[in-house]
Amino acid sequence: MLKKTELAIAKIIAAHGIKGEVKLYWYSKQVNPEEFSDFYLNNSKLDISFRGIKKQNLIAKLADISDRTAAEELIGQEITVKTTQLKKITEKDNFYISDLLGLAIQNEAGKIIGRLENVADYGAGDNLTIKFNNGSTEEYPFDKIFFPEINLKKNFIVFVPPEVI
Repeated sequence: MLKKTELAIAKIIAAHGIKGEVKLYWYSKQVNPEEFSDFYLNNSKLDISFRGIKKQNLIAKLADISDRTAAEELIGQEITVKTTQLKKITEKDNFYISDLLGLAIQNEAGKIIGRLENVADYGAGDNLTIKFNNGSTEEYPFDKIFFPEINLKKNFIVFVPPEVI
């Protein structure tokens, strides 16, 4: 698991060509890779140059990777940045997902009922996965109806479960 000082920004999903380039799945459509000065792979600083886009994925060249075989060995690994490189969010109700992971989930009465385990985007908006105190996990749409309050200073999210019919 990543430390709160790191943020996974891309995943190597394939080798591209025969000269060691890789195809990256970029996790954020709102963040341009050129906004960052330093990238890391396995906690080591990474010398990377971005070559272009193919089918909504980035093509990149990593220093010291000169052939397809070496590029294929990196498939599945994540590229990270230090959170100190992230822009400060000044708008209310905007968050970095990494800031939400692990927060306590509490009911409207203030009782902690679980923790936020994951945030997934299946194309129609984010879903939050709650791991409840009893060990079960469930996903809910990231919507003010279900999550009316997020308090990063006190490390909790208020959860209002949907009514069951």
